[in-house]
Amino acid sequence: MNLLKNYRNCLGSLIFGLFYYANPASGQPPIHISPDQFLHKFPGRVTVEELRPWPGVLSVAQISPGLCRISITPKTVVGEKVYECLYLVELANCNGAFDVNADARRRAIPTGYERTCQSGDWSPTYNSLAN
Repeated sequence: MNLLKNYRNCLGSLIFGLFYYANPASGQPPIHISPDQFLHKFPGRVTVEELRPWPGVLSVAQISPGLCRISITPKTVVGEKVYECLYLVELANCNGAFDVNADARRRAIPTGYERTCQSGDWSPTYNSLAN
């Protein structure tokens, strides 16, 4: 009985995600970039994968010893510039940065995190760090 209930919950979540998924870049607050001290190569392996539809979430990083696993919304959904910026945000999180973007309702932005994806061209930084 419990297995059936779990199956229905998972199926319900999947159907909700498929039918109510909207462009995650629309209506989102600014995406803040971490300070330069966190924008460097990760001392280990970095894997990048496509983030499955998750309402309100554009990217996620999972960190374990020697591994930084980055999941990002596809470029076709958010655009190349935002994709590159999200990669840098998550790479910085793997390098120890504070995840200032985790709470969309945040009113005060910590010192050093004032820059946003829209405040500059992050392609050169992305190109030097994404391999």
